[in-house]
Amino acid sequence: MTRKYDRVIVGGGLAGLMSALVAATEKKKVALLMKGVGSIAIASGAIDLYGKGVGKLDPFKTIKLLPKNHPYSIVGIENIINAIKYFEETTARYGYPYKSICGRNSFIPTPVGWLKPVHLIPSTMDATRLISETNIAIVGVEGLKDFSPTLIHSGMLKQMAYADKQFLTAMMPNPFNTGRDTTSLDLARYVDTIDGMQWLNKSLRAVISGYKVAIIPPILGTEPSRYIPDALMESVGIYLHEMPTLPPSVHGMRLQKLLMSQLNALGVDVIENADVCRADVSGGVCEAIYTAAPDVERAYHAERFIIATGGFLGGGLKAGVNGVSESIFGLTIDAPENIEDWSNPNMLSSGHNFASMGIRVNEVLQAVDSTNKPILSNVHFVGRTIGGYDFASELSGGGVALATAYTAGRL
Repeated sequence: MTRKYDRVIVGGGLAGLMSALVAATEKKKVALLMKGVGSIAIASGAIDLYGKGVGKLDPFKTIKLLPKNHPYSIVGIENIINAIKYFEETTARYGYPYKSICGRNSFIPTPVGWLKPVHLIPSTMDATRLISETNIAIVGVEGLKDFSPTLIHSGMLKQMAYADKQFLTAMMPNPFNTGRDTTSLDLARYVDTIDGMQWLNKSLRAVISGYKVAIIPPILGTEPSRYIPDALMESVGIYLHEMPTLPPSVHGMRLQKLLMSQLNALGVDVIENADVCRADVSGGVCEAIYTAAPDVERAYHAERFIIATGGFLGGGLKAGVNGVSESIFGLTIDAPENIEDWSNPNMLSSGHNFASMGIRVNEVLQAVDSTNKPILSNVHFVGRTIGGYDFASELSGGGVALATAYTAGRL
């Protein structure tokens, strides 16, 4: 079975969804091949841009000084800015806007009370309301995993921005009697219902009298919509700050739903459970990508292919006895010969070689050889598949995904 498109994107994470969205906006016929749900559903739901060093507050000051081989330097400041604008406009058009605070990073509290710098956030993650109040309530739910008001309180008191705040820690009753641990996703699905909204409304009123802001788990429904948050905040009369928690990520699932809805509206063919097994390459041009199925291989032909398969964890890169390679085309990835040199002795430190391994690309995100000559003329790599940066230590994964996807999607 053969299918023909203008663009075929491989990968269901943020970079893949964004690439497909931008290409479809450019009036291209697009297919998105997804093996799984990607990393969005396990991520925080916030978009980090750059959060290391002086970039913690103003990321663009640092981005302008990054090495030439960093993905941000390769795509350029203009594409980064335009990618952010496009993402903001897309989410706003859907009715679930993501914004930055005056073009700078925000510092949102985490489940251990530490502050994480992020750049684009939905309104229920806006920590400026917390900073502006003297009294803050931290409200959990009995039996809820990974959200301890006491632990959050202890951590936040150690942060300068919250050292002089007065905190109330409280617990709401668990609406379930299942005998098992409850997750934020369980509660968010319950709050999607009228009974769930009534439970949360009643429970909040019982514990936060006199407070104007409260930190709660991400339980204000599963839909990327302002309806439930706005209705509850109006009813109880306070601002509710949803703190990101460990996977499954309710914030991430909302963002994924938003982007998938936009793709469907634009007519993108989304092929789920698509396991890309090989590519047909001739004369430096990719003719087709094939997916494996129990009955037959399916061929996807396109003018251009965008590869957003991630790094080692996503399966975009693989390590073997002969070194590191890209998983679809078998492109060789630069790596030290001695595997012991791939990491530092201290695993908690930054600067691990394996963390920045990936495809070497040019300004149009084609893979290039050691002489900077394109290897595949109509194949472009985006997101974590690209080398030259350490997304974990830089806190730049979301921003690189958006910027490279926007660049590739407009080609």
